[in-house]
Order: sequence, then C-alpha cells, then structure tokens
Amino acid sequence: MRFDLLDANGNGVLEEVDFQKLAERVITGSGEPPTSAKARAVMAAHQGYWQGLLAHADTNGDGVVSFEEYFAAVTDPTANMSYLRPYAEALVAICDRNDDGMIDRAEYTNYMRVAGFDADRAAAMFAKLDTSGVGEIAAPVWAEVICRYYTSSAEDPVADLLTHA
Repeated sequence: MRFDLLDANGNGVLEEVDFQKLAERVITGSGEPPTSAKARAVMAAHQGYWQGLLAHADTNGDGVVSFEEYFAAVTDPTANMSYLRPYAEALVAICDRNDDGMIDRAEYTNYMRVAGFDADRAAAMFAKLDTSGVGEIAAPVWAEVICRYYTSSAEDPVADLLTHA
C-alpha cells in the first residue's frame, strides 16, 4: 500500500514524476497558493524524498525504483530519515492551515483524502493520535507517525491502522 500511494501514475515503478504529482495534489488539495512558502516547501520535500530514495534504493541504476528495490530499502531508518523527516514535516506544515502547531480533524481528514487513504482507516488513526480527545493532534506527533508509516517493518499499532482492516 505504501508503494502504491507513492506511485502516483500507477505504472508500477517510482519515478520523479510520481513525487511531482503527489506534491501538486497535496498543494492543490490543501488550497495552498502554489507559490507560497508552504507550497514551495512541499515541492522541495517531495523532490528531496525522491532524490534520497533514488540514491538509496535504485540498486540497478535504471533511474526508477521498483517495488522490490523499494521494499528492500524502506526499512532502513537511518537512510530514510535524511529525506523522509523533511517530507513528513512539510506535509504536516501545509496541513496546519492556521499555523497553530496542531492538526485538527478537518485538516487531517482533508490531507488523508487528498493523499488517497481509506477514510475509515484514517479516522481510526486520528482517534488513536488524539489522545486528549479534543479533536486535534500535535504536528510533531503526526510527522513522527508519517515517518514510522513509511519506514516501519515491525508492527506499529498506530501507523498500521492505515494498512490493516
């Protein structure tokens, strides 16, 4: 599922255009002006994620990342954190529409819809993250879960809510 979400054009490999399409979809879906600082940060973070993933995972040097290459590389948190952490932080920042450091249910739900996550699974994850029950989660908490989602090979009780029924 993680690979499929990143494969924006659905051609079975990850390539630079996938990350450009994802960034554009997030920017458009969030209603952010494409020239704003947040939009530029999202574009740069997607580009950084692509470049980092390509350098780390493209073992045969063909300029794309196959599912097999992705799967072999995705669980290496030391390599992934150099490009995944800025990606997660840029996503969370663009979702935080009022810049209060908190992601409310509407901001979260909108992003998850735009990104292509199942609504029920996304709602279950939000409920787990909203430990205070006030309808919002701290931006750094969500950024950490995004990183765990894209790198965890072990069971993760929160991030796995997105992939398990």
